[in-house]
Amino acid sequence: MTRVGLARCPSYATGAVEAAVRQAVESSGGLPMAPGDRVLLKVNALRAALPERGVSTHPEVVRAMIRLVRDAGGVPWVGDSSGGATGGRARTRAALEATGIEAVTREEQAILVNLDAGGIVEVESQCGLVDRIRVARAVLEADLVVSMAKLKTHGLTLMTGAIKNMLGVVPGLGKTGFHRIAPKPSDFAALLVEVFRVSRARYGLMDAVEAMEGMGPSLGTLKPARLILGSQDCVALDAVCCSIMGLRPGRVHTSVIAAGRGLGVNDLDHIDTPGADLSEVRRCVGPFRLPPTGFLERVPERLGRLVVSLVESRLEVDEARCRQCGMCEASCPAGAMHRHGRGIAIDPGRCIKCLCCQELCPEEAVRVEPVGLWAKARRAWSRI
Repeated sequence: MTRVGLARCPSYATGAVEAAVRQAVESSGGLPMAPGDRVLLKVNALRAALPERGVSTHPEVVRAMIRLVRDAGGVPWVGDSSGGATGGRARTRAALEATGIEAVTREEQAILVNLDAGGIVEVESQCGLVDRIRVARAVLEADLVVSMAKLKTHGLTLMTGAIKNMLGVVPGLGKTGFHRIAPKPSDFAALLVEVFRVSRARYGLMDAVEAMEGMGPSLGTLKPARLILGSQDCVALDAVCCSIMGLRPGRVHTSVIAAGRGLGVNDLDHIDTPGADLSEVRRCVGPFRLPPTGFLERVPERLGRLVVSLVESRLEVDEARCRQCGMCEASCPAGAMHRHGRGIAIDPGRCIKCLCCQELCPEEAVRVEPVGLWAKARRAWSRI
């Protein structure tokens, strides 16, 4: 039986987080490491946002894991490659600084690893969508990779967890390029799973003390789940988190594809949650409010394709918020955004609705606006 450790964590106070992290890791069977191992804590530093915004792995969770790894005799590395770029340069350094992750890493005397620097290795792909995947060298040099995810909803993939978090091992704009290669959500999920496979993440830790619901992964609202979760099976970890969020089994493509490829367990009947009753946790936390596309979760699977074909939306830029930093333009894999007068124009003919511009905009100026049948469906859904 696969184990996912759950621990209550009332706040981000250092002592509370450290106790919860240790409990979750120990009840899941511990970290699969030996003394002297180099352990890469692959955090979620999506963009330069303050810790209290809830966009990234909280620095106190990072601190707790650094201490746990060191106590076990390991050498802790902390790293990520953030999303987006300005002026042709990635924003990872700014993201690690703004989120507080850099400061905590320095304080704990761990090794900070910017995955945009230090070299790239091309790894053969098995998913059929690309021949090779470019991965940061440090990921393959580590003896153990830990996916330190933040529990959030996601406008494209419904939820983002331990599997999707590993997209950050792909340096620079290679990440946004995947949206151009695989604009269909199911194909994009297959690429995410392939990145997860080549990253060799053998442990997952989920920061769900303050999770995010609504328009995640960066524009949602905080959802206090008060939990830390850990597992030696990242697929099982995501499955348990999906259940807590109120998502139906089998509707999150990354989990289904990963389980189908033998990378982990997605069946709750084969997952044990020592120290907590999952149904009780689910009741206490309550279902998450999903992103605008979340109404599809209530659509029978056999009708899903028909409904998707009728869904219409457009991306809009709030000119009052926009500062023309160029992040969206530089990060758009389809080349659909360009400066226009005192604002940003979006070419609807080029836009593939990957939502990169929305989740990476530092001013939160990009919005998804439903039109046509989708707008009517959302109004009806809100009255249910």
